[in-house]
Amino acid sequence: MIKKKAKPSALKAYYYKKKVSQLIVKHLEDQTNIELAPITQSTVYYGDTYTTAIHKDVPDNYELKSKSNNFTGIVNSKSIEVIYYYQKKDS
Repeated sequence: MIKKKAKPSALKAYYYKKKVSQLIVKHLEDQTNIELAPITQSTVYYGDTYTTAIHKDVPDNYELKSKSNNFTGIVNSKSIEVIYYYQKKDS
C-alpha cells in the first residue's frame, strides 16, 4: 500500500483595526451649565469597556446632583458624551 503525502496546510491570519471613538466627559453646574472642571476627552475603541468618575478639580463646595446613564459602558458609537451635574452645597 502506498501512502500519499499530506499537503501542507496554510495558516492565514487576519488582522483588523478597531474602530476609534471619542469619550468626552463634562462636569457642569446644574441649571447654568458652567464648567466646574476641565472637559476630558480620550480615545477609546469599539467593544472596549469604559468607566468615568467625578473629576478631582470640581470645587469642594459642590456636590454631585446627577450624571448621564452612560457614565460606564461598552463603546459602540463614534462619540460618547458623559455629563456630571453638580449643585452648590448648602452652607
